[in-house]
Amino acid sequence: DNDLMNVKGLAYYGSGKSAEFISILKKQVEKNPQDADSWFNLGVMLSKDDATKKEAEMDFNKALEIKPTYIGALKNLTQLKIGDDDKTRADYEVARKAGKMDVANKILDERKARFLTALPYAEKCMHLHQMI
Repeated sequence: DNDLMNVKGLAYYGSGKSAEFISILKKQVEKNPQDADSWFNLGVMLSKDDATKKEAEMDFNKALEIKPTYIGALKNLTQLKIGDDDKTRADYEVARKAGKMDVANKILDERKARFLTALPYAEKCMHLHQMI
């Protein structure tokens, strides 16, 4: 029963049992591949681990295929594409202060590339917010 799976999944999530919650979500999307919310939630859970970020990106995109106006998926894809910008800025400052301008410039170039990949998602999200 889908409702029971939802309750069980939320209980796992609430108790910090992420692996179990992810397992429930995978069963839900297998059972109902048109469930945008489960794809989104699966993406959220998988985006927390560097090893599964590519899978998270696919899950957010699947949620958007089903529901193109899914603002949460757009926001999460934007953040996923940008990555840990605090770390990027800190790494840049370390390189700059050490006089390693080639390294600092490379960090900035990579940051710019990430922002450019995030931009379409951010723009669509902003457009949808304006329509609300």
